[in-house]
Amino acid sequence: MVEVIRVHTKLALCAFHCRQGRDGRNKKCDGQCGALHLCRTFLLKSNEACHFGRKGKCMFGHDFFSQHNLHLLRENNLDGLNERELRALFQLPLSRCKTTTPQVCKYYNNDRQKCTNRHCTSLHICSQFILQEQHKNCKKNHSFQDDQVRKTLDLFEIGGKDWRKNEVFEIISRFNGLEQSADGNQEMYSDYSDNESNYSERSSFSNYSGSRQIIRHLDHDRSQSTCDGCKSLKQELDALKLEMTQKVMSLERDFALLKSEVQSLKVNKSAQETSAKKCPISGITFN
Repeated sequence: MVEVIRVHTKLALCAFHCRQGRDGRNKKCDGQCGALHLCRTFLLKSNEACHFGRKGKCMFGHDFFSQHNLHLLRENNLDGLNERELRALFQLPLSRCKTTTPQVCKYYNNDRQKCTNRHCTSLHICSQFILQEQHKNCKKNHSFQDDQVRKTLDLFEIGGKDWRKNEVFEIISRFNGLEQSADGNQEMYSDYSDNESNYSERSSFSNYSGSRQIIRHLDHDRSQSTCDGCKSLKQELDALKLEMTQKVMSLERDFALLKSEVQSLKVNKSAQETSAKKCPISGITFN
């Protein structure tokens, strides 16, 4: 009997450090994440593969052995490996984490909201195909040979000769949260950049806990006007509307008070300036 030992690491790439903010800079992690602070392209491919790395200006970092990273490598007994060996280790399927795995583009899979990012690095592929489910009459992409998909997989160094097809399916579904829920709906994540053009199209309910219910019930049969889920949802929305109205009224009161205080300060300042220009003996005001 032959035993196969597969080498891998649980050390991950920090998702927060690799997230680009709206100001164009990477977000600052407090260093307590227990994950590497590195450029993803540098980690998975090479220094030359990163456009900014070639110019020495990549904000995500190209140093395996920085103080933060070296501490983590030592904790995981990886400090004896060189850059080439570390890269080979993190490229392995079992060493992958969410940050080193491409995301299925949720905008591409949304019939009402198409992906408008020309440089999208999320997979434009059918989520049901990734789950290996039936997808009859579906017009979305169902092939890893699609140009956009191949380019994205190559960016993440996935799908080469050392990869089996089932490994590609498994890793993408695992790190995209595409496991089936009880009601048959899947969760999907977008790419890790906060600076995508699609983000401007998000609704004001993006942080509301019931947003997924809203989307789900918008699609149900219009004839089901007595749907219990819709009744419950309406109650939640009414409560939310009342709460938001109260907050707006409170803000308007605070703004009125602040405006009154500012006006009072202006009047006092004007009076002080007039008094300073007035002669205390003759009472004459000078210009």
